[in-house]
Amino acid sequence: MKQLGNQDAGFVYNETPTTPMHIAGLGIYDQSTAPGGRLGHKDIINYVQDRIHLAPIFRYKYVEVPFSLDKPYWIEDPDFDIEFHIRHIALPQPGDWRQLCILASRLNSRPIDFSRPLWEAYIIEGLDNIEGLPKGSFAIMVKVHHSIVDGASGQAIFAALHDLSPDSTPMSPATPMTVDRKPTSAELIGRALPNLMGRPLSQTRSFYKKAPNLVRQAIRLYRGDLKSGAKLRVPQTRFNHSISPHRVFEGTYFPLEDIKYIKNTIGQGTTVNDVMLSIIGGGMRKYLDKHDELPEESMCAMLPQDIRTEETRDQQGNMVGGIFADIHTNVEDPIERLVSIHQSTDEAKHLAMEMDTAAVVQNYMGGFFNPRMGRRFNKLIQNSKVMERFGPFACNTLATNVPGPDFPLYHAGAQMVAYWGIPPLMDCLGLGHAIFSYCGRISLSAMACREMMPDPEFYVECIEEAYEEILTAAKDYEAEVKKAAVSTPAPKKRTARKSSAKATSSAKVEATAETAETASDEPAAKPARKRAASKASATSKPKAAQEDVETLKETA
Repeated sequence: MKQLGNQDAGFVYNETPTTPMHIAGLGIYDQSTAPGGRLGHKDIINYVQDRIHLAPIFRYKYVEVPFSLDKPYWIEDPDFDIEFHIRHIALPQPGDWRQLCILASRLNSRPIDFSRPLWEAYIIEGLDNIEGLPKGSFAIMVKVHHSIVDGASGQAIFAALHDLSPDSTPMSPATPMTVDRKPTSAELIGRALPNLMGRPLSQTRSFYKKAPNLVRQAIRLYRGDLKSGAKLRVPQTRFNHSISPHRVFEGTYFPLEDIKYIKNTIGQGTTVNDVMLSIIGGGMRKYLDKHDELPEESMCAMLPQDIRTEETRDQQGNMVGGIFADIHTNVEDPIERLVSIHQSTDEAKHLAMEMDTAAVVQNYMGGFFNPRMGRRFNKLIQNSKVMERFGPFACNTLATNVPGPDFPLYHAGAQMVAYWGIPPLMDCLGLGHAIFSYCGRISLSAMACREMMPDPEFYVECIEEAYEEILTAAKDYEAEVKKAAVSTPAPKKRTARKSSAKATSSAKVEATAETAETASDEPAAKPARKRAASKASATSKPKAAQEDVETLKETA
């Protein structure tokens, strides 16, 4: 039996009928690589059953403390039934991408059943008319409650459900699996009483020590003097209101080589994540501009970050912080937007270190309140619509980035050919993005409240247009740099070697009793001047052009 951490409990308290707190992933598989070229529902169930011990959280059952006196517990479910969690669905004809997105949207609109371990998996067949996919492909969508995993710890689940080759072998646990006896109410109350008063007091003392620094940074946020663009208030958009339980999902992907090319060509310290944020910013700009709703001020994104250390690297549950950075949707030029985003994210990371985000999230999120108070507080916030009345706080959208492997993975022998992450939504945060790199491609998916984005296909078109724009701009930039490097004349430099040659000649005069005038015109000095002149021509390009050439050399 294991008690939920503060952050894990916080995701439970945030669960409402309109804001289910689960994360999900949608993978597509080519079953032609499986033994025999075909997989059945039972084959997949047996495959997962053989590996369930590699991800014990699949068996964790949620247990409330009576009267909500303390944070809940996880126990190993004594009645675990894998067939309850793995469901089988087939798309109707024609089995196209739009139908798959609609199904994923509907499945993600439903909360997870808290009376069972908090995960579900859906095997989806009938993907016969999706461009770029082999015939007979199928999808697996896995939903897991955020109280169990975050994006980083979810990688352990991802690894447990995949092999490095299509020839998978059954994996037996090293030791027999055990299950927990469900604790009695008296046992749970007995555990809760010592924590009832002790934990809030200890957390208050800890918070008091960090309060001065937090207040200092909050003042900077209020004044809006942070380079990252992070601020307490951000522009109001259609995505920053109370959300409904209905969802829409869409996704696309780009060659990872192109994203790295953009990063390397522009340089200036930009990263792959910066490029993807620039594409998201460009897509949101285009979408809202088409609807005549583009704010003049830049929108801001929340960027979740793994805050594990080497000591906590293998720790289960949530250890996720977040930074807030402008995505410069008020900048039309894609390269200028990219460079500005890099500056904003860099500053936001430094701010998170100064505020000690890791300690704040782990010690205080969900820790000050017992479950009853936590739920009541969230319900009060939701019913009063306080966030909607006073405008969105801190961010307009979410963008999470989880790097995947650059080699193929297999599920029961079927090769995974594509994968999209699906983030959760909250009130005043009705649009989320997930970035995932895998096997030479980088996927970008969007989950939104249906009432806020009734046209997700159009939004993805805006995202793809933003990608084409920044790729074209990077190619134009590279061509301009090369042209400048070739056409710019190199100024000649005077060298100091003539004087040294004269000195050498003078020494020879003294040694041979010849005149100084004859020695100063000694032919041996001329090749030295010519070498110096040629060296100056090769190295004296204007500074800006020289830096761009060096950038291109590094890229090549």
